Amino acid sequence: MNFLRIVKGGILCIICVLSLWLFDAHCPLESIIGIPCPGCNMSTALYWLFIKHDVETAWFFHPVVFLLIPYLIYAGIVWIRQDIQGWRRKAFRYISTIFLTILVICYVYRMLTVFPQWPMTYNEDAIIVKIMSLF
Repeated sequence: MNFLRIVKGGILCIICVLSLWLFDAHCPLESIIGIPCPGCNMSTALYWLFIKHDVETAWFFHPVVFLLIPYLIYAGIVWIRQDIQGWRRKAFRYISTIFLTILVICYVYRMLTVFPQWPMTYNEDAIIVKIMSLF
Protein backbone atom coordinates (compact mmCIF):
# COMPACT_ATOMS: atom_id res chain seq x y z
CA MET A 1 0.00 0.00 0.00
CA ASN A 2 2.87 2.42 0.73
CA PHE A 3 4.30 1.69 -2.74
CA LEU A 4 1.02 2.82 -4.30
CA ARG A 5 1.16 6.09 -2.34
CA ILE A 6 4.74 6.67 -3.55
CA VAL A 7 3.64 6.10 -7.15
CA LYS A 8 0.75 8.57 -6.67
CA GLY A 9 3.22 11.10 -5.29
CA GLY A 10 5.46 10.61 -8.33
CA ILE A 11 2.50 11.14 -10.65
CA LEU A 12 1.64 14.33 -8.75
CA CYS A 13 5.21 15.58 -9.23
CA ILE A 14 5.01 14.83 -12.97
CA ILE A 15 1.73 16.77 -13.19
CA CYS A 16 3.37 19.74 -11.43
CA VAL A 17 6.31 19.71 -13.85
CA LEU A 18 3.95 19.47 -16.84
CA SER A 19 1.91 22.41 -15.56
CA LEU A 20 5.12 24.46 -15.26
CA TRP A 21 5.91 23.56 -18.86
CA LEU A 22 2.35 24.35 -19.99
CA PHE A 23 2.40 27.78 -18.35
CA ASP A 24 5.95 28.48 -19.56
CA ALA A 25 7.50 28.01 -16.10
CA HIS A 26 5.23 30.64 -14.57
CA CYS A 27 2.71 30.37 -11.82
CA PRO A 28 -0.64 29.25 -13.30
CA LEU A 29 -2.50 31.65 -11.01
CA GLU A 30 -0.31 34.56 -12.08
CA SER A 31 -0.86 33.60 -15.73
CA ILE A 32 -4.62 33.72 -15.18
CA ILE A 33 -5.27 36.66 -12.80
CA GLY A 34 -2.07 38.69 -13.17
CA ILE A 35 -0.87 38.92 -9.57
CA PRO A 36 1.53 36.54 -7.84
CA CYS A 37 0.21 33.83 -5.54
CA PRO A 38 1.60 33.10 -2.05
CA GLY A 39 3.92 30.44 -3.49
CA CYS A 40 5.20 32.48 -6.42
CA ASN A 41 8.99 32.44 -6.81
CA MET A 42 9.29 29.42 -4.52
CA SER A 43 10.73 27.24 -7.29
CA THR A 44 13.19 30.01 -8.15
CA ALA A 45 14.20 30.19 -4.50
CA LEU A 46 14.69 26.41 -4.46
CA TYR A 47 16.86 26.69 -7.56
CA TRP A 48 19.08 29.35 -5.99
CA LEU A 49 19.28 27.43 -2.74
CA PHE A 50 20.07 23.95 -4.06
CA ILE A 51 21.63 24.48 -7.48
CA LYS A 52 23.49 27.76 -7.01
CA HIS A 53 24.01 27.46 -3.21
CA ASP A 54 23.16 31.14 -2.79
CA VAL A 55 21.20 31.58 0.45
CA GLU A 56 20.81 35.35 0.14
CA THR A 57 19.27 35.17 -3.34
CA ALA A 58 17.01 32.30 -2.28
CA TRP A 59 15.82 34.47 0.63
CA PHE A 60 15.20 37.35 -1.80
CA PHE A 61 12.97 35.23 -4.04
CA HIS A 62 10.99 33.62 -1.21
CA PRO A 63 11.95 33.62 2.49
CA VAL A 64 9.59 30.74 3.33
CA VAL A 65 11.72 28.39 1.23
CA PHE A 66 13.74 27.61 4.37
CA LEU A 67 10.62 26.31 6.12
CA LEU A 68 9.34 24.52 3.02
CA ILE A 69 12.06 21.86 2.94
CA PRO A 70 11.55 20.43 6.44
CA TYR A 71 7.77 20.76 6.05
CA LEU A 72 7.77 18.81 2.77
CA ILE A 73 9.95 16.09 4.26
CA TYR A 74 7.61 15.79 7.24
CA ALA A 75 4.50 15.90 5.02
CA GLY A 76 5.97 13.24 2.74
CA ILE A 77 6.62 10.93 5.68
CA VAL A 78 3.09 11.49 6.99
CA TRP A 79 1.63 10.94 3.52
CA ILE A 80 3.53 7.69 2.92
CA ARG A 81 2.74 6.39 6.41
CA GLN A 82 -1.01 6.30 6.30
CA ASP A 83 -1.29 4.50 9.63
CA ILE A 84 -0.61 7.68 11.65
CA GLN A 85 -3.31 8.26 14.20
CA GLY A 86 -4.16 10.28 17.27
CA TRP A 87 -1.73 12.93 18.44
CA ARG A 88 0.50 12.57 15.38
CA ARG A 89 -2.34 13.44 13.02
CA LYS A 90 -3.26 16.40 15.22
CA ALA A 91 0.38 17.52 15.29
CA PHE A 92 0.50 17.41 11.49
CA ARG A 93 -2.58 19.63 11.30
CA TYR A 94 -1.00 22.13 13.71
CA ILE A 95 2.30 22.16 11.84
CA SER A 96 0.48 22.59 8.52
CA THR A 97 -1.60 25.44 9.93
CA ILE A 98 1.51 27.19 11.25
CA PHE A 99 3.33 26.74 7.94
CA LEU A 100 0.41 28.08 5.89
CA THR A 101 -0.06 31.00 8.29
CA ILE A 102 3.59 31.98 7.92
CA LEU A 103 3.26 31.62 4.13
CA VAL A 104 0.24 33.94 4.02
CA ILE A 105 1.82 36.49 6.39
CA CYS A 106 4.94 36.56 4.21
CA TYR A 107 2.74 36.93 1.10
CA VAL A 108 0.81 39.88 2.54
CA TYR A 109 4.04 41.54 3.66
CA ARG A 110 5.62 41.08 0.23
CA MET A 111 2.50 42.33 -1.55
CA LEU A 112 2.50 45.46 0.62
CA THR A 113 6.23 46.18 0.43
CA VAL A 114 7.51 44.68 -2.84
CA PHE A 115 4.62 44.39 -5.33
CA PRO A 116 4.66 45.36 -8.24
CA GLN A 117 8.46 45.42 -8.29
CA TRP A 118 10.59 42.44 -9.19
CA PRO A 119 10.26 39.56 -8.18
CA MET A 120 6.59 40.16 -7.23
CA THR A 121 5.60 41.54 -10.62
CA TYR A 122 2.28 42.26 -12.26
CA ASN A 123 1.57 40.10 -15.32
CA GLU A 124 -0.03 42.30 -17.99
CA ASP A 125 -0.43 39.28 -20.28
CA ALA A 126 -2.69 37.41 -17.85
CA ILE A 127 -6.03 36.17 -19.14
CA ILE A 128 -8.20 38.16 -16.68
CA VAL A 129 -6.14 41.32 -17.25
CA LYS A 130 -6.67 41.04 -21.02
CA ILE A 131 -10.40 40.47 -20.55
CA MET A 132 -10.67 43.46 -18.20
CA SER A 133 -8.83 45.66 -20.71
CA LEU A 134 -11.63 45.04 -23.21
CA PHE A 135 -14.08 46.98 -21.03
